[in-house]
Amino acid sequence: MTKRYEVSVEFGTDLHSVILSEDEWLKVKSGGVLTKRFRDSAEGESYIFKYQFNSKQYPEHTLVMHYDEGEGFMGDIEDAYVNELDD
Repeated sequence: MTKRYEVSVEFGTDLHSVILSEDEWLKVKSGGVLTKRFRDSAEGESYIFKYQFNSKQYPEHTLVMHYDEGEGFMGDIEDAYVNELDD
């Protein structure tokens, strides 16, 4: 059974999430760089969200989330809510 991980961060009054495969999660936890982009909605508007893990562009943070051109979350993986999902 393959595991997946739901990584959620606070954005405004909502939680926004990205799903990582087990390999992606292990890569991120070991310090590897990963970027995930997808379309989602917030407050009735559609945006392109970009989650950056261990980005060299933001060395002071291990997790940064942007939406379109705006800044959504800048912090660390430890600040996120992480749920292990079973397929």
